[in-house]
Amino acid sequence: MDLVRKSLSASLVTAGMALSLGGGAALAQSSMPLHQGSITLEHCLQMTLRTIKGTPLIVEYKTEDGTPQYEFEVRDAKGGIWNVECDATTGHIIEIEQHVSIDHPLFAKSAKLSLEEAQAIALAHMPGIVERYEILLDQDGPAYEFDIQSDVGREFKVEIDAASGAVTSISPEYWEIGEGD
Repeated sequence: MDLVRKSLSASLVTAGMALSLGGGAALAQSSMPLHQGSITLEHCLQMTLRTIKGTPLIVEYKTEDGTPQYEFEVRDAKGGIWNVECDATTGHIIEIEQHVSIDHPLFAKSAKLSLEEAQAIALAHMPGIVERYEILLDQDGPAYEFDIQSDVGREFKVEIDAASGAVTSISPEYWEIGEGD
């Protein structure tokens, strides 16, 4: 394990312990209750790094369809960026997404919506300010994911199917640690 990974890993473990001990108010985005799963952040980090070997950049704690999840952004040895979602109640990896460019051959072949069209759909479902977006490929095909600071004061992740325009998920994010690409 290299020094960067050790440092972020230690930060994630410390943050996880702080949250589990009730000291995570500084990390929480609002006073809404934090629904923690029974699986530790460290366990999900280990499962993630077994799945995608690399350096963790970001971890987010969110719920999707009522299920608490840790989502890790990991840079692999070749410089690729991946999102790995770990179910915080079972410890199982439930989704792996690859960050790609809009002109990636598989994305370009399947996507029917432009980034602007997808963003308009996302904002129609979750009004607010887009803070970040990702262009993704996963087992279901191409997708856009938007981090939106909502008008209600909480950040949400809104995923749009780039082929159909369907909203595939709207997930509240409770906290985030790390720095992205």
